[in-house]
Formats: sequence, C-alpha cells, structure tokens
Amino acid sequence: MSFILLLMIMSFENAWKRIIPLEKEKLLQMFVSKDRDKFADEMLTETIEKIIGWRCRIMLPNVNEFIKGMGRILELSNNKTALQAHLAKTEISAVELGKDLLGKKLSERTANKAFYVTKQMNMTLMQQEICLQNIKTSEQDFAVMKKQKVNEIAAYEKELNNLLQ
Repeated sequence: MSFILLLMIMSFENAWKRIIPLEKEKLLQMFVSKDRDKFADEMLTETIEKIIGWRCRIMLPNVNEFIKGMGRILELSNNKTALQAHLAKTEISAVELGKDLLGKKLSERTANKAFYVTKQMNMTLMQQEICLQNIKTSEQDFAVMKKQKVNEIAAYEKELNNLLQ
C-alpha cells in the first residue's frame, strides 16, 4: 500500500520533490528492495517524522479557558462586522519580511521556512507563558486552601482542648 502511495506522490508534477527528496540512488534501492512496501513505509515514516519534528505540541485548554474562548466566539458571531474583521486574512510576504529584517532578499523557500519556524516558536513561547500562569494560579489556590485547612485544624484543636478540659 505504501509503495503505491509513494508512486502516486511521485506522479504529481514536482510535488513529490518538496515532500520526499528522491534521488536516483534511493529509487534504485526501493525497486531492488525485496519488500518494497516496507521500504516505502520506512521512507515515508522518516519523512513524516522530519516534518512533524518542527511542529510544536498544542496544549488543550482547561474547562474555564475553553468556556471563555467559546464566549468570545459567540460574541463575535453576534456581530458580523467584528467577525469579518477577525477572520480577514492579512497576507504576509515572508520574502518581504525577511528583506526588511535582514536587509537582503531571501529565496521564497528559505523565507517561508524561517517564517514557519518563527510562528512555531511563538506558539511554543505562548504556551509556556500559559503554563506559567496556570502554575501561578494553582499556587495561589493552594495557598488559600492551605490557609483554610490550617484554620480548620486550629478549630479542631481548640474544640478538642475544650472537650479534654
């Protein structure tokens, strides 16, 4: 199945060059291989792992954050102009951005890759900030709960002392 998938990918005009860097040597190895499906599976797995290696993990929000987010979506859905403004795509030319930042023109592939990595890093940093905020909230909640428990223990001790006298 993977062998057929790989051949289908190769049949798309130049699309496969961006997905899997196939060289004559690699193609010969694949066709000579005793188990072409296994060879293709391994090659696809390696390529997919390289691609997803650059992606950041996305943390799921807790229930409160999810409810707040849904509230914002519902607010936007009630106001069509706000929704359209929110959904309007802003085209960013990675090549122009790279030229502005570095003072030299980059190839489109290089600029797009750099922009992609930058967005991934930004997403990772934003998630780390959310983690730190969650830790801070948890510590504050713990401090409040600890104070309540200390007060409860003190009340029990006082009641116990009253019973023992």
